[in-house]
Amino acid sequence: MIANSTRLLQPAESAYLGSVFTDMEQTLAVVGKCRTAESLSVSLAQSFNVLTNSDTSSLFKAASTQDIDLIIFSASGVKSVWIEELRKIRSHSILNIIPIIVLTEKNSVNEQLVALELGALDCMAKPANPFILHAKVVNYMKLMKSVKELELVSSTDGLTGLSNKMQLDTMLTSEWYRMKRSQNPLSALMIDVDYFKPYNDKYGHLQGDEALKAVADVIKKVATRNSDFAARFGGEEFVILLPSTDAKGAEKVAKDVIKEVLALQIPSANHNSRHLTVSVGISSFEPLSEEQQDMSPNSLLEQADTNLYAAKQAGRNRFYA
Repeated sequence: MIANSTRLLQPAESAYLGSVFTDMEQTLAVVGKCRTAESLSVSLAQSFNVLTNSDTSSLFKAASTQDIDLIIFSASGVKSVWIEELRKIRSHSILNIIPIIVLTEKNSVNEQLVALELGALDCMAKPANPFILHAKVVNYMKLMKSVKELELVSSTDGLTGLSNKMQLDTMLTSEWYRMKRSQNPLSALMIDVDYFKPYNDKYGHLQGDEALKAVADVIKKVATRNSDFAARFGGEEFVILLPSTDAKGAEKVAKDVIKEVLALQIPSANHNSRHLTVSVGISSFEPLSEEQQDMSPNSLLEQADTNLYAAKQAGRNRFYA
């Protein structure tokens, strides 16, 4: 039994394991230099997107570009060394909430307790039985898929499909400090539908909801980069966060939003305008600017909101920065 668990899986066995559950959109990161890690990568690559990392440094690099669902950490060497490596993973800003299965040489009660206390989901002995390990990986991957679906529902605005304010607060803080570390600018657009209350009063709330969804679709169309983040702020207000974008770049995005909403040709309830329009307030944070060192994540949105008011005062259907 032990001898079987140390070999690479035969084709028939791999095919069987691959048929149990397959989701190539989920990513499994295998960390460690050993035969067990090689076997895992070969067998599990038929079911998931597998990243093989020789050490924690390569794992951290992968985490910056990949959305990892589960980590298998093959512990090797002196106990104090792999414990420190595991501690680094659990303290990483991105990986600290990713489930981990730890594989240890002795898998003593003490080792299991240490791994679990450091946040590991499971701890198994090496060489791990491939069938048991695969079954556990599948169960954990299914669980992560369900968790992500629930997170998506809880962080999404039900009407527009954009992120909600709770998710905006999380992303604003995250992007703020990410831009500070990389010394890149962060811009925010506060978008408001002009004369929306009169529109609701004239056409009804159901038609008002359709108008908001149409505006949200424009925002999705304009905020196309992977790093761009759009959310419904509340009512008829929306926010777009633009990482690595200065004021000039933000102005271009604002112009596109204004132009695309006007192109929808949604009838307006305001006698001064034939079609529904939006106004946009822009705020930008430059980490290298000495004048902005006292700014905070919330102040970025506050400034965008102030500039939105200025755009409204200037006649609407325009932006102000």
